[in-house]
Amino acid sequence: MRIAASIGGEVRGAPMALPAMVEQARQAEADGFPSAWTTHFSRGPDALSIMAVAGTRTSNIELGVGVVPTYPRHPHALAQQAATVQVFCGGRLTLGVGVSHRPVIEGLFGIPYAKPAAHMREFLSVLVPLLREGNVSFRGKFYTVEGGFSVLDTSPVRVLVGALSPKMIQVAGELADGSVTWLAGPRTLEAGPRALTPGL
Repeated sequence: MRIAASIGGEVRGAPMALPAMVEQARQAEADGFPSAWTTHFSRGPDALSIMAVAGTRTSNIELGVGVVPTYPRHPHALAQQAATVQVFCGGRLTLGVGVSHRPVIEGLFGIPYAKPAAHMREFLSVLVPLLREGNVSFRGKFYTVEGGFSVLDTSPVRVLVGALSPKMIQVAGELADGSVTWLAGPRTLEAGPRALTPGL
């Protein structure tokens, strides 16, 4: 079993100064944790930017962000950002992505929360090839992307999907490196995905 450190205070309702979050990552490495994770909140600071700085203040701890909402971000733009952050992290970044929730996506961003599993499938079909190879050719209902980018000294970024429903777990298994179940405890995981959100 590997135990990761959580950095930042938003999950406890106590926002933290950004330099203090970076210091938490540095301290987690000094304390021997194999990885440190922060949560991305749409109404808070950009988690990937924090990890870029943390990457320059650490040397071997894995750094993870979970999860960045997909609907407000184009997969090419997110891939470009993550590939850039990966340089500062020295290849230690793991990117978590998720569809978030209807009140956030529709209420805050004004974006229709339509067909989340199908949306995620297309999002990953663009994001993952860009993060592995820097190039993609994809035509779908939600996205059409031809081309890529070049980020000097980057390396492939691991991608996890915030997934609890059967359809989303299937998408994660097929197209990503795994799933992340933030705020899901042992009882929830033991109950299985069908007990959670079968409509996704």
